Amino acid sequence: WGPLLDTLNKKFGKKKGDKPPRMYFHAFGGKSAVVKQLNAACRGAQEVFYGFAPCVNFRSSKTADVMRTIGIDSLVLETDRENYKQVKGDLNTNAEFIAEALDLTKNEVIEKTAANARRFYGI
Repeated sequence: WGPLLDTLNKKFGKKKGDKPPRMYFHAFGGKSAVVKQLNAACRGAQEVFYGFAPCVNFRSSKTADVMRTIGIDSLVLETDRENYKQVKGDLNTNAEFIAEALDLTKNEVIEKTAANARRFYGI
């Protein structure tokens, strides 16, 4: 994570408008401490989002704790599947995992992460 943090801190400024308006970390594999470092390094972006791909991230016992550190307001559903037939199942698994980790219903997760994705894409 060091090179990424260095780039965020050195290449971009630290005030609002110095970074892209929204940033997204796909298939995030860092620890809770890294989330805090990234959020600090991303100051100046309007929002920072994180996604977790079941086939990549759900083997780690730390994933639920990291999701709790991030919170539902910054999570999006994602999949890292190349086969489109596996995407729906992965998204379902992802919503169920987040719901359990954050003590929410699956429908709450789907609604909130869909709203987060719309905010990320500006739609």
